[in-house]
Amino acid sequence: RAFPNNVRGRQGYGVALLEAGRVMEGRSQFEAGLLIRRDVPLLVGMAQALMQMEETCANSRSLLNEALTIQPKDPFAPWLMGKCFEREGNVASAEPMYQMAIRNTAFPDPRLLFDWGVALERLGRPSAAADAYRRAALLNPADAQIKDRLARLRNAE
Repeated sequence: RAFPNNVRGRQGYGVALLEAGRVMEGRSQFEAGLLIRRDVPLLVGMAQALMQMEETCANSRSLLNEALTIQPKDPFAPWLMGKCFEREGNVASAEPMYQMAIRNTAFPDPRLLFDWGVALERLGRPSAAADAYRRAALLNPADAQIKDRLARLRNAE
């Protein structure tokens, strides 16, 4: 309330609201921020909010494309784009988006590596998926989902 034109504050608060499950309020923060400035973190946040609210990614995709036009090396926009493609059943298009997101960051998030591994598995590439899961496990060794996937792939060999 004290600084209504604080784009960074709107973005941070919007992310916190999304993480708390308050999607509509988060969306409002991103919308207010985008009225001030077309900013990559705000565009990505807004796309994430829309992905949680809608069945399709039609509205999210245009925001993610705009974010990638502004900042082609952003890791979050291609990660969410990959999730959109997967949601639509297009795993073949999702996998290169995950690769792009990984290339665009010095320190990949273990969840990104996990998502990439799932896509690789769905594409019939279990050894590449295992490599992605191993990288994710190095970053977050306690993650049960990562451990589960690795164990399942080991048992399938």
